[in-house]
Amino acid sequence: MKRSCDSLQRFGSRVLLGCCLLGGSASSAAEDVPAAATEHATVDAVQDVSVEAAPGTTPGVAREAAIDAPAQPPVEAAAPMPAEAAAPATVDAAQEVPLDATGQNSNDAAPQAPLEAAAQTPAQATQETPTAAAPETVIDAAQDVAGEDAQPDTAAEPANPIEQRYLDAVSTVESAGGAYDPALSQYLLGLGIAYQNDGKHAEAAEVLNRAAHVTRVNEGLYSTADLPILELLIESYAALGEWEEVGNRYHQMFQIHHRNYGNNDPRLLPMLDKLSAWHMRAYLQDLGEQPLNHLITARNLNDSSTTIMRANYPANDPRIADSLRQRALADYYLASYRPPDIPETGFDTADDAAFTRQPSYLINSFSDGRDALSSAVEIRRQDPDSTTLQRSQAVAELGDWHQLFNRTQTALDTYREAYAEGMQGGDDPASVIDQVFGKPQALPLLPQDYTLPVNPATRPQAYILLSFAVNEKGQADDFQVLESVPAAADKSVTKLQRQLRATRFRPRFADGEPAATSGLTYRYFYQP
Repeated sequence: MKRSCDSLQRFGSRVLLGCCLLGGSASSAAEDVPAAATEHATVDAVQDVSVEAAPGTTPGVAREAAIDAPAQPPVEAAAPMPAEAAAPATVDAAQEVPLDATGQNSNDAAPQAPLEAAAQTPAQATQETPTAAAPETVIDAAQDVAGEDAQPDTAAEPANPIEQRYLDAVSTVESAGGAYDPALSQYLLGLGIAYQNDGKHAEAAEVLNRAAHVTRVNEGLYSTADLPILELLIESYAALGEWEEVGNRYHQMFQIHHRNYGNNDPRLLPMLDKLSAWHMRAYLQDLGEQPLNHLITARNLNDSSTTIMRANYPANDPRIADSLRQRALADYYLASYRPPDIPETGFDTADDAAFTRQPSYLINSFSDGRDALSSAVEIRRQDPDSTTLQRSQAVAELGDWHQLFNRTQTALDTYREAYAEGMQGGDDPASVIDQVFGKPQALPLLPQDYTLPVNPATRPQAYILLSFAVNEKGQADDFQVLESVPAAADKSVTKLQRQLRATRFRPRFADGEPAATSGLTYRYFYQP
């Protein structure tokens, strides 16, 4: 097995009911080897419903990918020119810090993150100012990021009235108070928002970086006043496809949170979640030269979240169960990871032997993920406020884990246990069973914040529409091409069928037993 050169093979289908479910496709029958380390294809299979794939992706694998981003500030924040219109950055009173010409603290070192991350992250490699992500930045997994190809030529365009009012205000304040007048930050922030609303992300990044610099000069290097500026910077850099800058800004946001809140404060949790999600997306989309580092860092950040929760919340708090499920997702990808330079030969090689000597976080990822999901099941059962659906879903996810590692009989037995759990309690049993076992579920299921719908405007028009079935063991078969536009080469159809066959499914259940399901369709878009 090898880590595919096509990063899209690392993606899974949409999450069921917002749950992060783990999985992959089938490979060899080796024990504890994930089912789709080589061809990690997944399908959002819905009976009698066509499912569309991202252009050029493998089936269900990374149909959609997006950079997690804060909601875009409303247009009104950038409209009127007075100071109150410019969405002022919130300011925490922090001591002033001497800065060098670049805005970096010349004496103070970056804070040490309270993590055990074994991987170097972009922010650890460069001490630049961070940036902010774009909620509306949809990344077509098979193409360049929209906006990378068509940047507006603002040199030839006059500023629109809103932008001009902000430009005039910046000039006025700067003339009266100098280049570091504290009032400049809010006007630069407003100008950056105006540029973003006009699609001018390069210009927005330039003025937002200046706003962050002015804020640091006046409020200190780790002032929380920088946070809204950094979020906007992430948005613009994501739109520009500058992923290293995105990572740097996420890490600077974390450093600010850590410096202000310490190691075990629950207020760190939202930032840890954002940063962990960013590293998972960076791994899945193959952003950067060291994908394994992203994966390890994401898992370590998740472990830090779990540690903080256990120190501050009751032992049966459902948030701990959710964190453990996220941890198991990282464990699955660690278990299925293969270095890119190890080819698939069918024979053991010296490189294969060397890979087996990897650290314990790779070797033990199967048992670590299984234990995390087992703990999540116990937390759900001990939580008096948990629902029948939550308990049944937790057990089913443990079954999915075994399914992904080719432990079919153990998986089916665990699914039967989940079915029985769904039939108990005060909730509507039929509704619970329908949500958990009503149709085949392709594995893995990713959290909703890992994916966004593909933009139809940028999607290739070539596609293959395939019908198939999923048998009672959760394996795809009975393939038939329903439509191909244009006519696809035989090798393309064969490859698609092979990838679907490699995908593992949670099978549909009927009357407490797994059942075959026919009439499923999958629409795969690609670039001819």
